[in-house]
Amino acid sequence: MKIIKYKDLKMKNKLFIGFILVIAVLVSLLGYFSMTFSEQSIRTQMLDSIQETMNQMGENIEGEIQKVLDVSAQVCLNEELCTVLQEEKPGTIEEYYSKDKTMRQILNESYAAYFSVEDVFVCSYNGSVYGSDKNKLSLTADYDFTRTGWFADMKQSGAGVSILSQYDSSSYISTGEPQKLFSIVKKIYNYRSGKEIGCLIVHMNSDILGNVLQSVNSNEYQQCLIIDNNKKIIYHPDSDYIGTQYREARVSELLTMENGYMESLSEKGYLVFSTSAVTGWSVISVVDNKYIMDSINRLRLFLILTAVFCVVLSVYFASYISKTISDPVARLQRKMYQVGEGDFDIRAATGASDEIGQLTLSFDKMVERTKQLIENVYQSEIYQKEAELNALQAQINPHFLYNTLQTIDMMAEEEGADEISDACQALSKIFRYSINRGQEFVHVQDEIVHIENYMLIQKLRFGGKLEVRYDIQNECRELYIVKLLTQPMVENAVVHGMENVLDKCYVTIRVYRKEDCLYAEVEDNGTGIAPGQLMELNEKLARSAEQKMVHEVDYVKNHRSIGLENTNARIKLYFGQEYGITITSEEGTGTKVCIKLPVRT
Repeated sequence: MKIIKYKDLKMKNKLFIGFILVIAVLVSLLGYFSMTFSEQSIRTQMLDSIQETMNQMGENIEGEIQKVLDVSAQVCLNEELCTVLQEEKPGTIEEYYSKDKTMRQILNESYAAYFSVEDVFVCSYNGSVYGSDKNKLSLTADYDFTRTGWFADMKQSGAGVSILSQYDSSSYISTGEPQKLFSIVKKIYNYRSGKEIGCLIVHMNSDILGNVLQSVNSNEYQQCLIIDNNKKIIYHPDSDYIGTQYREARVSELLTMENGYMESLSEKGYLVFSTSAVTGWSVISVVDNKYIMDSINRLRLFLILTAVFCVVLSVYFASYISKTISDPVARLQRKMYQVGEGDFDIRAATGASDEIGQLTLSFDKMVERTKQLIENVYQSEIYQKEAELNALQAQINPHFLYNTLQTIDMMAEEEGADEISDACQALSKIFRYSINRGQEFVHVQDEIVHIENYMLIQKLRFGGKLEVRYDIQNECRELYIVKLLTQPMVENAVVHGMENVLDKCYVTIRVYRKEDCLYAEVEDNGTGIAPGQLMELNEKLARSAEQKMVHEVDYVKNHRSIGLENTNARIKLYFGQEYGITITSEEGTGTKVCIKLPVRT
């Protein structure tokens, strides 16, 4: 199978392939960069949106805890409660129950509306412990809050409030059921002296955290949890994980930042987190990469379909544009082939004004000009053949004619007939000048000498009735002129000038130069030409270049002569349409024939 090279393809196919390659590269690059930037943008937007959600959830959790903190602050300022805490430890059971009843009433009224609060305890430095009716847990008999770890931490930090991620299960009597609680511990001060008089312990159910995070955890691609600054899980959708250490590889890095997101090393996805300024806990959303890729894949599908649509549309327009460009060129090629086969009557112009339209217009002008040149050359060849035929006829036995004229000349001289001798010499020179081949152009001086010989014979014929005047600029004598160009005009001036003229006939011959043109004028004082006839004659001269000279030959008294139309056609074929013969005449006054030629040196 022969492999076709690109350079051998048709112009239409080259343009089509070129357009498709350019479009394919542009669409590919555009698609690649669009997909890359769009994927990054979608990933960033989705993670930012999840980040906002995490911030909002963190604020919601802070709000729930803050409500409990606010009511706890009011409880700690209760005067009755503070009075009970400052009294000595009850000595009898009746006295304890009396104080416990007062405490329960205060705590029940304060926390009744807060369903997230599971247990509330008030501890005194004298060892007394009081609770509310809603308590599910009971402290051990030997419980002393001053010996707990959280109390030591608060004492060291000087904090008045502490939020514990887990309650101290060792300090409570076990109920046999696992408790998912976190605690709020607040010191109670004497509002007058500012002395610590006890502490308030509030246990909150971790379910309140789950309720806040429920909207996110319902998404199969997201999982929300809460950890404290010790990496311990405070809340997890799977309660078995609560209280355990979070094992994510980048959790330490996460805890150093307040909020943001990062790619997970142990999970195929991202960690989006927000740290609470109130609790110090971090709300973390583990986002499965499938959740983000789902949106990215939809974008990819949209971009692919858009690219396919653009390619299909581009193929159509590439085909249309290549056809629009190549068809006029192909049409021009066919027209050029027709011209090469010899058909010069075709036209390729499309009517368009673009470069190809200008090219076809120029081609039509070139064809028309070529056709005209061919016709001119064809006519010139006909004229040349006729001239050669005339020369051939004129050369019949030239030596015989020369010898005869010389014999007559010598006989006339012996007999003393000078006029006959002059006529023979003039006729011999005319004959020699006329049949001299190979010279198409001659000097003006040679043409004038030829006219002088011709007029010498005519003067012998007409005698004193004919007078010739010559007005030749000296600078024109060495210029070139077409051979035998002026003789027909001189001949017409003599023939027509002598008709119906009783007085002497004057023939004036002028040759002068004006700018880049050479003018030869022959003027007579004959009867002139009627206006209508003069107009018709000038119109004939204007059309003479389109006529075939071979049909314009006249025979006058068995002597072949070249008429004015023939001479005019020769001039226009040689030099162009702006040159030629013009005739001016006034009836009863005379006629002037003017020949306009380009200057040739």
